Amino acid sequence: MFDEQIFIKSLTVRPEDAKSFCESFKPEWLEDSRLQVVLQGLFDFVKKFNRPPDLATLRKCLEDSDKIAYENRLKPLCDDLEALDPEISMMLYVIDKAKQVSIIRSLQAMIGSPGFQKLEENFEGAEVLQYVSKWMNQFIGLTEDKTYDLKTAFQTLLTDRGYQDEDQRIQCGIEALDGWCGGGLRRKNLAIILAPTGAGKSATLTVIAHKIAAAEQKNVWFISNELPINEVSERFLSRVTGRDLTQIMDNPSVAYKGLKRYWDSGLDKRLMLTEINRECSTDEIEAEMEKTISLTGWKPDVIVLDFMERMKPNLSGYKRDQSWEFMGATARDLVRFAKRKNVLIWTAAQTNRGGLSATKIKMEHAQGATKHLQEAAAVITLNQDNSGGDNEEKKFGMHFTVEKLRHSRNHGQEVTLECDLSKMSISNVVRPKAEVPISSRGDGGEEKEYVDARMTKKSRKWKDKL
Repeated sequence: MFDEQIFIKSLTVRPEDAKSFCESFKPEWLEDSRLQVVLQGLFDFVKKFNRPPDLATLRKCLEDSDKIAYENRLKPLCDDLEALDPEISMMLYVIDKAKQVSIIRSLQAMIGSPGFQKLEENFEGAEVLQYVSKWMNQFIGLTEDKTYDLKTAFQTLLTDRGYQDEDQRIQCGIEALDGWCGGGLRRKNLAIILAPTGAGKSATLTVIAHKIAAAEQKNVWFISNELPINEVSERFLSRVTGRDLTQIMDNPSVAYKGLKRYWDSGLDKRLMLTEINRECSTDEIEAEMEKTISLTGWKPDVIVLDFMERMKPNLSGYKRDQSWEFMGATARDLVRFAKRKNVLIWTAAQTNRGGLSATKIKMEHAQGATKHLQEAAAVITLNQDNSGGDNEEKKFGMHFTVEKLRHSRNHGQEVTLECDLSKMSISNVVRPKAEVPISSRGDGGEEKEYVDARMTKKSRKWKDKL
């Protein structure tokens, strides 16, 4: 039917294909009984760790499971697999053939099952349609529309959860934001940083992207439709190495020493950078993502998009000068994309002119209207705070306020964090002796409520402290 050894080898280097075949391919469909055992071991690893093992790890798992069987039957096979070095085109061809086989085999299994045959005998047409619909959903993931009875919905939830990381929340690495979000945001969510021009939106997204890739070890796709790829690379080089951005801009080689340890940790495999020199839609981003998955098997867990105002809706007919509709449609497309592809999206949006002079950014400072903010699961406002603290020109405070959290009640909380954007650094150290207003009444001398925002770096209980 297809080269089964190349099929197994392909799954060890193509994570998304490994996850997909876990749901749609049974090991007993392979003709080689030894490969059936190997594929089952690979699937068991994927279900437990949400990623396929490399061949060395797969060998170890098989040996630990049954040492005698491994030595007698599987070790020579693993040697053959390790010697294979197929071209990408051959892997794509074999994977496509395997998909065709899985469709036919699973259809035969469904029709031959006792439950399906009983429905046929009793002429239960509606139930047969549910069977067929559930079968088709294994192979057709292009539609957003899903209808389940309650039992199937619960079973689908449990099945999907089995292929996810145990910790469903993904932390951005900025402790205050993660604390407000209850330990991080979930996949399928859209988070927006709302800030005026020059407040540090791109820098904040750079920090978030790096921290998620380095600390959380998630696959992160950073897409810039504002800065050219060289400038994005300079910022990430500064962020990764801690070297001054100005020095890197003058001579990037000053930061190259010691990079090997980051490549050894796999950072280069988890963080992907893309430059887009045009207004783009989520359809175009999805097409690029599917191409990357097909060629390399790499799929992002998180997309960091810099920034939202340079996007456009998928459907034509929206006018950019009618920003309330234009931005709202763009945000809806981003949310649908996040849900369809099971990713978390961080992006940024710009304030109107009122936000330029405001000491405290509010949702009403958004461009046009708040339609795009209504679509987001989280809206965090950002502004620079140059009052007090360090006298050094490069260091200042970044003032974050949570304006919207769909899954939390931490609305209105705020904090000023020390940062040094010359090194693309936003620390978790709260600005010393900063008293941050959490609410105010009236325009003038009426009473204001304040909260002491001093906090240790190690503190995680932001909700209690603030």
